[in-house]
Amino acid sequence: MAAKSLPVKKRKKVLAPSSQSLSFADRLVYLTGIPVDATEQEVTDLVSSFGKINNVILLPCSEEESEKGQGQKASVCMMKAEDALALSSASKLGIRDHAITASAAK
Repeated sequence: MAAKSLPVKKRKKVLAPSSQSLSFADRLVYLTGIPVDATEQEVTDLVSSFGKINNVILLPCSEEESEKGQGQKASVCMMKAEDALALSSASKLGIRDHAITASAAK
């Protein structure tokens, strides 16, 4: 008779406070001036060079904003507050020669 092995309990990985900021607002960055035809993947590719991303939400512009040439907006939540700060402080961001403006959430 073979002995049954007990199932191994998996522990949930807990990130240390230093590796993940506790405040959501500290990790949130708003992007404006994104080309109207840009994809979420292009935005993700742009911001991923600053660190790990929690999520990206691309907000299409209204007809009025499109007529004014304002482009799309995006909300980006980084995994670390210091990565969000680096992104919001970047002076030269762009997608296909369109300048993108980044600002930290307040």
